Amino acid sequence: MPGSRRLWVLFVFATLVLAKVVDAAEPVNAPVAQIVATVSPKAGFYSMQADGKNWQRFFQMPQISAVGSPQFSRDGKYIAFDGWMADSGEGTSDSRLFVISTERDELWLLGSGSMPSWGADNTKLACSFYSGGVGIMTIATQEIVTIDRNGWGTQWSPDGKLIAYAVGTELKVYDLAAKSARTIFNAEGQYTSLGWNGCWSPDSKRFLFLGTTADNKKDIVSVAVSGADADLKKHLEKDSLSAKFAWHPTEPRIVFGKYSNEHKRSQLFEINLEAGGAPKRIEGQDPALDVMAPAWSPDGKRLLCVGRNKVEAAAKP
Repeated sequence: MPGSRRLWVLFVFATLVLAKVVDAAEPVNAPVAQIVATVSPKAGFYSMQADGKNWQRFFQMPQISAVGSPQFSRDGKYIAFDGWMADSGEGTSDSRLFVISTERDELWLLGSGSMPSWGADNTKLACSFYSGGVGIMTIATQEIVTIDRNGWGTQWSPDGKLIAYAVGTELKVYDLAAKSARTIFNAEGQYTSLGWNGCWSPDSKRFLFLGTTADNKKDIVSVAVSGADADLKKHLEKDSLSAKFAWHPTEPRIVFGKYSNEHKRSQLFEINLEAGGAPKRIEGQDPALDVMAPAWSPDGKRLLCVGRNKVEAAAKP
Protein backbone atom coordinates (compact mmCIF):
# COMPACT_ATOMS: atom_id res chain seq x y z
CA MET A 1 0.00 0.00 0.00
CA PRO A 2 1.57 3.32 -1.04
CA GLY A 3 2.56 5.11 2.15
CA SER A 4 2.32 8.69 0.86
CA ARG A 5 -0.80 8.31 -1.24
CA ARG A 6 -3.59 10.89 -0.92
CA LEU A 7 -6.57 10.01 -3.07
CA TRP A 8 -9.50 12.34 -3.59
CA VAL A 9 -12.20 10.85 -5.80
CA LEU A 10 -14.71 12.79 -7.88
CA PHE A 11 -18.10 11.25 -7.20
CA VAL A 12 -21.21 11.93 -9.26
CA PHE A 13 -24.06 10.73 -7.08
CA ALA A 14 -26.85 11.57 -9.51
CA THR A 15 -25.69 8.82 -11.84
CA LEU A 16 -23.96 6.39 -9.46
CA VAL A 17 -25.45 6.28 -5.99
CA LEU A 18 -29.05 6.60 -7.16
CA ALA A 19 -28.66 4.14 -10.00
CA LYS A 20 -30.39 0.79 -9.58
CA VAL A 21 -27.72 -1.05 -11.55
CA VAL A 22 -24.03 -0.17 -11.45
CA ASP A 23 -21.40 -1.71 -13.72
CA ALA A 24 -18.74 -2.92 -11.28
CA ALA A 25 -16.40 -3.66 -14.18
CA GLU A 26 -15.76 0.06 -14.72
CA PRO A 27 -14.13 1.97 -11.85
CA VAL A 28 -14.85 5.59 -11.02
CA ASN A 29 -11.68 7.39 -12.10
CA ALA A 30 -10.61 10.98 -11.48
CA PRO A 31 -7.27 12.77 -11.76
CA VAL A 32 -6.47 15.25 -9.01
CA ALA A 33 -7.12 18.22 -11.33
CA GLN A 34 -10.81 17.28 -11.57
CA ILE A 35 -11.53 17.08 -7.87
CA VAL A 36 -14.10 19.49 -6.48
CA ALA A 37 -13.59 20.95 -3.01
CA THR A 38 -16.73 19.49 -1.43
CA VAL A 39 -15.15 16.66 0.51
CA SER A 40 -16.84 16.11 3.86
CA PRO A 41 -14.40 16.75 6.70
CA LYS A 42 -16.29 14.41 9.00
CA ALA A 43 -14.89 10.97 8.17
CA GLY A 44 -12.14 9.34 6.17
CA PHE A 45 -9.60 6.53 6.19
CA TYR A 46 -6.20 6.94 7.79
CA SER A 47 -3.20 4.66 7.97
CA MET A 48 -0.05 4.21 10.02
CA GLN A 49 2.77 1.75 10.40
CA ALA A 50 2.44 -1.18 12.77
CA ASP A 51 4.61 0.67 15.31
CA GLY A 52 2.33 3.73 15.23
CA LYS A 53 4.60 5.88 13.05
CA ASN A 54 3.75 7.73 9.83
CA TRP A 55 0.09 8.56 10.55
CA GLN A 56 -1.55 10.03 7.44
CA ARG A 57 -4.83 10.41 5.64
CA PHE A 58 -5.24 7.62 3.10
CA PHE A 59 -8.59 8.25 1.45
CA GLN A 60 -11.68 10.42 1.77
CA MET A 61 -14.83 10.58 -0.35
CA PRO A 62 -17.04 13.49 -1.36
CA GLN A 63 -20.65 13.19 -0.17
CA ILE A 64 -20.00 10.04 1.88
CA SER A 65 -19.68 11.47 5.39
CA ALA A 66 -19.84 8.11 7.20
CA VAL A 67 -17.56 5.17 6.36
CA GLY A 68 -16.68 1.97 8.14
CA SER A 69 -15.85 -1.74 8.11
CA PRO A 70 -12.66 -1.54 6.01
CA GLN A 71 -10.96 -4.79 5.07
CA PHE A 72 -7.98 -5.51 2.81
CA SER A 73 -8.21 -8.08 0.05
CA ARG A 74 -6.01 -11.14 0.59
CA ASP A 75 -3.36 -9.75 -1.80
CA GLY A 76 -3.50 -6.25 -0.31
CA LYS A 77 -4.38 -4.65 -3.65
CA TYR A 78 -7.90 -3.58 -2.70
CA ILE A 79 -9.90 -2.39 0.28
CA ALA A 80 -13.62 -3.05 0.66
CA PHE A 81 -15.71 -0.85 2.97
CA ASP A 82 -19.20 0.53 3.51
CA GLY A 83 -20.45 4.10 3.62
CA TRP A 84 -23.53 6.31 3.55
CA MET A 85 -24.46 9.98 3.20
CA ALA A 86 -24.96 10.90 6.84
CA ASP A 87 -24.96 14.62 6.05
CA SER A 88 -28.01 14.06 3.87
CA GLY A 89 -29.94 12.27 6.59
CA GLU A 90 -29.01 8.70 5.67
CA GLY A 91 -28.36 6.06 8.31
CA THR A 92 -26.64 2.69 8.46
CA SER A 93 -29.59 1.01 6.72
CA ASP A 94 -28.70 3.08 3.63
CA SER A 95 -25.17 1.71 3.60
CA ARG A 96 -23.48 0.96 0.26
CA LEU A 97 -20.54 -1.27 -0.59
CA PHE A 98 -17.36 0.12 -2.12
CA VAL A 99 -14.01 -1.24 -3.26
CA ILE A 100 -10.95 0.95 -3.72
CA SER A 101 -7.63 0.07 -5.31
CA THR A 102 -4.52 0.60 -3.15
CA GLU A 103 -2.36 0.92 -6.27
CA ARG A 104 -4.39 3.06 -8.69
CA ASP A 105 -6.93 5.88 -8.49
CA GLU A 106 -9.91 3.56 -8.89
CA LEU A 107 -13.10 3.18 -6.91
CA TRP A 108 -16.02 0.81 -7.43
CA LEU A 109 -19.55 1.20 -6.13
CA LEU A 110 -21.11 -2.27 -5.79
CA GLY A 111 -24.57 -1.41 -4.51
CA SER A 112 -26.40 -1.69 -1.20
CA GLY A 113 -24.87 -3.67 1.67
CA SER A 114 -22.57 -3.43 4.64
CA MET A 115 -19.60 -5.02 6.43
CA PRO A 116 -17.81 -6.61 3.43
CA SER A 117 -15.37 -9.46 4.02
CA TRP A 118 -13.10 -10.87 1.30
CA GLY A 119 -13.10 -14.44 0.05
CA ALA A 120 -9.87 -16.36 -0.53
CA ASP A 121 -9.60 -15.60 -4.26
CA ASN A 122 -10.45 -11.87 -4.00
CA THR A 123 -13.42 -12.21 -6.37
CA LYS A 124 -16.21 -12.42 -3.78
CA LEU A 125 -17.36 -10.59 -0.68
CA ALA A 126 -19.41 -11.90 2.23
CA CYS A 127 -21.76 -9.09 3.25
CA SER A 128 -24.79 -8.17 5.32
CA PHE A 129 -27.87 -6.80 3.59
CA TYR A 130 -30.65 -4.81 5.24
CA SER A 131 -32.94 -6.19 2.54
CA GLY A 132 -32.39 -9.77 3.67
CA GLY A 133 -29.72 -11.23 5.95
CA VAL A 134 -26.24 -12.32 4.88
CA GLY A 135 -24.85 -13.57 1.60
CA ILE A 136 -21.97 -13.74 -0.85
CA MET A 137 -21.57 -11.17 -3.61
CA THR A 138 -19.55 -11.84 -6.76
CA ILE A 139 -17.80 -8.54 -7.40
CA ALA A 140 -17.67 -8.70 -11.21
CA THR A 141 -21.40 -9.34 -11.64
CA GLN A 142 -22.84 -8.16 -8.30
CA GLU A 143 -24.75 -11.44 -8.09
CA ILE A 144 -25.72 -12.29 -4.51
CA VAL A 145 -26.19 -15.78 -3.07
CA THR A 146 -28.04 -15.69 0.24
CA ILE A 147 -26.60 -17.70 3.15
CA ASP A 148 -29.09 -16.91 5.90
CA ARG A 149 -31.96 -14.41 5.73
CA ASN A 150 -31.83 -13.97 9.52
CA GLY A 151 -28.07 -13.57 9.80
CA TRP A 152 -25.92 -10.48 10.38
CA GLY A 153 -22.25 -9.51 10.43
CA THR A 154 -20.36 -11.87 8.10
CA GLN A 155 -16.61 -12.49 8.40
CA TRP A 156 -14.78 -14.85 6.01
CA SER A 157 -12.16 -17.09 7.64
CA PRO A 158 -8.48 -16.65 6.61
CA ASP A 159 -8.39 -20.19 5.16
CA GLY A 160 -11.42 -19.35 3.02
CA LYS A 161 -13.47 -22.32 4.22
CA LEU A 162 -15.95 -20.75 6.65
CA ILE A 163 -18.03 -17.60 7.07
CA ALA A 164 -18.97 -16.52 10.59
CA TYR A 165 -22.14 -14.54 11.35
CA ALA A 166 -24.72 -14.08 14.10
CA VAL A 167 -28.41 -14.89 14.36
CA GLY A 168 -29.64 -13.23 17.54
CA THR A 169 -27.46 -14.58 20.35
CA GLU A 170 -26.18 -17.52 18.29
CA LEU A 171 -22.81 -17.38 16.57
CA LYS A 172 -22.82 -19.54 13.46
CA VAL A 173 -20.34 -20.59 10.78
CA TYR A 174 -21.28 -21.41 7.22
CA ASP A 175 -19.21 -24.18 5.64
CA LEU A 176 -18.73 -23.34 1.95
CA ALA A 177 -17.84 -26.92 0.96
CA ALA A 178 -20.83 -28.47 2.75
CA LYS A 179 -23.10 -25.49 1.95
CA SER A 180 -24.54 -25.63 5.45
CA ALA A 181 -24.35 -23.66 8.71
CA ARG A 182 -23.91 -24.76 12.30
CA THR A 183 -24.01 -22.99 15.66
CA ILE A 184 -20.64 -22.79 17.42
CA PHE A 185 -21.72 -20.68 20.40
CA ASN A 186 -25.05 -19.74 22.00
CA ALA A 187 -24.67 -16.65 24.17
CA GLU A 188 -28.14 -16.83 25.73
CA GLY A 189 -27.85 -16.15 29.45
CA GLN A 190 -24.40 -14.58 29.04
CA TYR A 191 -24.88 -11.84 26.45
CA THR A 192 -27.98 -10.08 25.19
CA SER A 193 -26.39 -9.40 21.80
CA LEU A 194 -23.32 -10.28 19.74
CA GLY A 195 -21.52 -7.40 18.06
CA TRP A 196 -20.91 -7.26 14.33
CA ASN A 197 -17.46 -6.89 12.72
CA GLY A 198 -15.75 -9.61 14.74
CA CYS A 199 -12.55 -11.18 13.46
CA TRP A 200 -10.87 -14.55 12.98
CA SER A 201 -7.60 -15.73 14.42
CA PRO A 202 -4.96 -16.02 11.66
CA ASP A 203 -5.14 -19.84 11.84
CA SER A 204 -8.95 -19.83 11.46
CA LYS A 205 -9.37 -21.78 14.71
CA ARG A 206 -11.01 -19.07 16.84
CA PHE A 207 -13.47 -16.25 16.30
CA LEU A 208 -13.39 -13.03 18.32
CA PHE A 209 -16.38 -10.74 18.85
CA LEU A 210 -18.04 -8.18 21.10
CA GLY A 211 -20.53 -9.45 23.68
CA THR A 212 -22.98 -7.08 25.39
CA THR A 213 -24.17 -8.01 28.87
CA ALA A 214 -27.59 -7.38 30.41
CA ASP A 215 -26.27 -4.26 32.16
CA ASN A 216 -24.99 -2.94 28.78
CA LYS A 217 -21.33 -3.65 29.51
CA LYS A 218 -19.18 -4.92 26.67
CA ASP A 219 -16.67 -7.78 26.63
CA ILE A 220 -14.13 -8.87 24.02
CA VAL A 221 -14.41 -12.64 23.84
CA SER A 222 -13.36 -15.45 21.53
CA VAL A 223 -14.57 -19.01 20.99
CA ALA A 224 -13.22 -22.12 19.32
CA VAL A 225 -14.74 -22.86 15.93
CA SER A 226 -14.45 -26.65 16.02
CA GLY A 227 -15.10 -29.22 18.72
CA ALA A 228 -17.92 -29.73 21.21
CA ASP A 229 -16.56 -27.13 23.65
CA ALA A 230 -16.75 -23.48 22.60
CA ASP A 231 -13.82 -22.74 24.95
CA LEU A 232 -15.05 -19.21 25.69
CA LYS A 233 -12.22 -16.82 26.58
CA LYS A 234 -12.76 -13.29 27.87
CA HIS A 235 -9.93 -11.02 26.74
CA LEU A 236 -11.36 -7.75 28.07
CA GLU A 237 -14.41 -7.22 30.27
CA LYS A 238 -16.91 -4.43 30.97
CA ASP A 239 -15.45 -1.62 28.89
CA SER A 240 -16.55 1.07 26.40
CA LEU A 241 -15.72 -0.57 23.09
CA SER A 242 -16.44 -0.29 19.38
CA ALA A 243 -17.55 -3.42 17.54
CA LYS A 244 -14.72 -3.70 15.01
CA PHE A 245 -11.57 -5.69 15.69
CA ALA A 246 -8.33 -6.43 13.87
CA TRP A 247 -6.21 -9.49 14.72
CA HIS A 248 -2.61 -9.10 13.57
CA PRO A 249 -1.71 -11.74 10.94
CA THR A 250 1.50 -12.89 12.69
CA GLU A 251 1.47 -11.44 16.21
CA PRO A 252 -0.92 -11.91 19.19
CA ARG A 253 -2.17 -8.32 18.90
CA ILE A 254 -5.85 -7.35 18.85
CA VAL A 255 -6.60 -3.73 17.89
CA PHE A 256 -9.96 -2.05 18.50
CA GLY A 257 -11.62 1.30 19.09
CA LYS A 258 -12.25 2.26 22.71
CA TYR A 259 -13.26 5.41 24.55
CA SER A 260 -10.19 7.20 25.92
CA ASN A 261 -10.81 8.98 29.21
CA GLU A 262 -7.69 11.05 28.61
CA HIS A 263 -8.65 12.24 25.13
CA LYS A 264 -12.44 12.29 25.66
CA ARG A 265 -13.08 10.43 22.42
CA SER A 266 -12.58 7.07 20.73
CA GLN A 267 -8.99 6.03 20.05
CA LEU A 268 -7.32 2.82 18.94
CA PHE A 269 -6.12 0.48 21.69
CA GLU A 270 -4.55 -2.95 21.63
CA ILE A 271 -4.20 -5.97 23.87
CA ASN A 272 -1.61 -8.71 23.70
CA LEU A 273 -3.28 -12.11 23.98
CA GLU A 274 -0.14 -13.76 25.31
CA ALA A 275 1.20 -11.10 27.67
CA GLY A 276 -2.22 -9.98 28.94
CA GLY A 277 -2.58 -6.72 30.84
CA ALA A 278 -4.67 -3.60 30.36
CA PRO A 279 -5.42 -2.19 26.90
CA LYS A 280 -2.67 0.08 25.59
CA ARG A 281 -3.37 3.11 23.45
CA ILE A 282 -1.54 2.95 20.12
CA GLU A 283 0.84 5.88 19.79
CA GLY A 284 0.93 8.05 16.69
CA GLN A 285 -2.80 8.41 15.99
CA ASP A 286 -4.42 11.83 15.86
CA PRO A 287 -5.75 12.67 19.35
CA ALA A 288 -8.11 15.25 17.85
CA LEU A 289 -10.10 12.63 15.92
CA ASP A 290 -12.45 9.84 16.89
CA VAL A 291 -10.47 6.83 15.64
CA MET A 292 -12.03 3.38 15.17
CA ALA A 293 -12.64 0.46 12.77
CA PRO A 294 -9.07 -0.87 12.38
CA ALA A 295 -7.87 -3.27 9.67
CA TRP A 296 -4.42 -4.80 9.25
CA SER A 297 -2.78 -5.06 5.86
CA PRO A 298 -2.12 -8.73 4.93
CA ASP A 299 1.60 -8.38 5.69
CA GLY A 300 0.86 -6.80 9.09
CA LYS A 301 3.01 -3.75 8.35
CA ARG A 302 0.26 -1.14 8.17
CA LEU A 303 -2.93 -0.42 10.07
CA LEU A 304 -5.89 1.20 8.34
CA CYS A 305 -8.67 2.85 10.34
CA VAL A 306 -11.50 5.35 10.26
CA GLY A 307 -10.94 8.84 11.63
CA ARG A 308 -13.67 11.41 12.02
CA ASN A 309 -14.03 14.83 13.56
CA LYS A 310 -15.80 14.74 16.88
CA VAL A 311 -19.07 16.63 16.74
CA GLU A 312 -19.13 18.99 19.68
CA ALA A 313 -22.46 19.84 21.29
CA ALA A 314 -23.57 23.43 20.70
CA ALA A 315 -23.43 25.70 23.72
CA LYS A 316 -26.79 26.52 25.23
CA PRO A 317 -27.75 30.23 25.19
